Amino acid sequence: MNIYRLTPVHIDYAGWKYSAYKGDVVVRSESEARARALASIEFSLFAAIVPGQETVGSPWDQESIVSCQKETGDEFNHDGPPEILFPKDEYRIPSDEQEA
Repeated sequence: MNIYRLTPVHIDYAGWKYSAYKGDVVVRSESEARARALASIEFSLFAAIVPGQETVGSPWDQESIVSCQKETGDEFNHDGPPEILFPKDEYRIPSDEQEA
């Protein structure tokens, strides 16, 4: 399995307000497309669709917003299922804060 590092390059993109995390992400995956999809699923926040306003997509899916490089070092284990290796839980909002 490959290791990919996704790095935000355009932090002024409007879609970042719908992402729970805005830093580097390391993903174990068979492809760049799958790594981006895993990050998008993991970090996406729900957004209201308002008629007449532009709809923005997940920044993690967009090559012009987030770069994706294959890692060649041994810092992360290449064996195992596709998953986000970094960050783990520090980006998550506690459930009691989500309901407020």
